[in-house]
Amino acid sequence: MTTPSVGPAPAPNPLIRKGSETPATEGAGMFHDATEAVKGFADGNWAEGLLNLASAAGDFAKLATDPLAYLFSAGIGWLFEHVSFLKEPLDWLTGDQQTLDGMAQTWQSVGSYMDEISTDLKSAVSKDAGQWLGDDSVAYRAFGEDRADTYGAVGTAASGMGILVTICRTILKVVRDIVRDLISEAIGKLISICLRWAPAMAAFGAGVAGAVAECVPTAVRYANKCIEWCRKLTSAFGKAGGLFKKLDDILANAPARTSRRAATTS
Repeated sequence: MTTPSVGPAPAPNPLIRKGSETPATEGAGMFHDATEAVKGFADGNWAEGLLNLASAAGDFAKLATDPLAYLFSAGIGWLFEHVSFLKEPLDWLTGDQQTLDGMAQTWQSVGSYMDEISTDLKSAVSKDAGQWLGDDSVAYRAFGEDRADTYGAVGTAASGMGILVTICRTILKVVRDIVRDLISEAIGKLISICLRWAPAMAAFGAGVAGAVAECVPTAVRYANKCIEWCRKLTSAFGKAGGLFKKLDDILANAPARTSRRAATTS
């Protein structure tokens, strides 16, 4: 008896789409809300692309286009980082990085601690009441698991706070460095322009007019670039405010939810 040959499986229809899978935390109440909230912002997509610029560099391109301006800008950039009255205005953009780092680590520590409590409570309930029978044992296990999920939700929200603070700290530093580089590059270009016009400026008249005509648009262009980056930062922090509010609501509602659950099971 011959075995019928089996042809290749038909290719999937490209027009057919599968529905989105149900999240693993669906139905877990506050724990689901906290998990979905953190998942929604942890990648930093809300940060106006600033997070992706944390390690960006383009010095070789600058060197190729205007070597003299690049050399001046490098020196000016160094001055911005080492002369206090020049450095101070730039530091206003970053805030207190050390304090922000400590705040992020504190929230992460709180999150880890609450996660441990949640895990330990689930283990204790399972161990103590795993063999119990009857309606009371079912209610006890449900209450214990719900309380553990609430602690887990608080831990997830707290860790989310830490992630959010870390991202905000990073994008503050990114914009500060970009603004510093733009100012340094602008000053370098202005010096380069003035040096090019220096021979003609010795006779005043046309030389000064030519230098001014070239310097003013250059200064305006770099000022607009700085403003645009600051606008990006403002926009990102506006979105961050909404994310902080969402996590704050989860943390604020945890005690009330626990009290309601205790009342219904008593």
